[in-house]
Amino acid sequence: MAYQLCTRDEYRQLSILEVGDNVDALIAKARQLVTNENMENALTMTEKEKDFTFILPEFLDSGDATTQVVYAGKNGRDQHMVLLVGETIEDSDEVRLSELAAQNEDMGVQFYIGTTIIDRKKELTEDYYAKTPRGDVIGDIDDTYLEGKTVFFIKKI
Repeated sequence: MAYQLCTRDEYRQLSILEVGDNVDALIAKARQLVTNENMENALTMTEKEKDFTFILPEFLDSGDATTQVVYAGKNGRDQHMVLLVGETIEDSDEVRLSELAAQNEDMGVQFYIGTTIIDRKKELTEDYYAKTPRGDVIGDIDDTYLEGKTVFFIKKI
């Protein structure tokens, strides 16, 4: 058993980018790819936050990002799925996002769009998250502004 780092694009085409047994390494790879696509252009940071093409959903538990809950794409019934990451691959389980949200009212979601270096000498970076054209941070996985974006996710195989 293993995990797959995948994308689904605006045409609903699935691509498998990498296979591995470490979720954290796959998340790091996804963050790198998202940053490369969204941040390596001539737009200002304000424009980049609103005009992006790739997203990586990240779940929040009581306001803090967690890697114990990872977006797993959609199932055959077009329902959002999440991967509950266990100690081993066998301990990990995919469940419907709606089930998890009903059990955990403190859970939220944000959409990572990249990291920029703000001070090379001090090695300081800043993460950026998707915003609407009005500048509001997107916190709904079904937000219409996310339509047509390429989404990264991790599946258990």
